[in-house]
Amino acid sequence: MKLYVVAVALAGMLCGFPAIRSIADPHTQLERGKQVYAQFCTQCHGVDGKRGEGYQTPIWGEGSLLAAKFGNAQNLIEYMQIMPFNDPNLINDTQRLDVTAYVLANHGALAKDAQLQVQTAGQITIK
Repeated sequence: MKLYVVAVALAGMLCGFPAIRSIADPHTQLERGKQVYAQFCTQCHGVDGKRGEGYQTPIWGEGSLLAAKFGNAQNLIEYMQIMPFNDPNLINDTQRLDVTAYVLANHGALAKDAQLQVQTAGQITIK
């Protein structure tokens, strides 16, 4: 099946159909993070990150404690190892990084077109 998808994507690009590219690379990191957030985080943190059943303090934006608690993206990534709180094994490390990027982008600490990487996360200050 993978070979078929790659062949279709290549054929589409060669014929000038740039939309076919999305078959090979369907989502950006933030889009993937948004999906992970929707599936595993909204119950506790709310759809808008402001309040949920388990956590009443916004996790991004005004009233958030991201800057005070973590200071930089690396510290947040390390903390995210215990999330989702009900079972950290529900998501893998890539999904965890994607959802961290989504949270940071919503908070304004990461550009919407940026790629969060573990190697450089310590350089991203959360304000």
